[in-house]
Amino acid sequence: MHKGALRLATPDDVAAHRALFCLNDSGAKPDDRPLPITATLTCPGQLPEIVLIVQAERDSTGKVHYGVIGRHTTAERSENQLSNFKPIKSD
Repeated sequence: MHKGALRLATPDDVAAHRALFCLNDSGAKPDDRPLPITATLTCPGQLPEIVLIVQAERDSTGKVHYGVIGRHTTAERSENQLSNFKPIKSD
């Protein structure tokens, strides 16, 4: 799952495709949940979609932002758009 020290993604990480987003927030910090995990993404006007969460960062207000990969989206999504978080089982 996580390898090495947790840190926030940078614009260079996004440009090099190592991260899906970076928060422009001096009070942001990495979220410490083990990744990757799956969740259900719900967006208005679309059917719910199971997505893979590969990035999680908490902004200065405490809101968690997620980098998600799904069949119809690869983007940053907010915590209020996601539910049914499930860890990926490893051997």
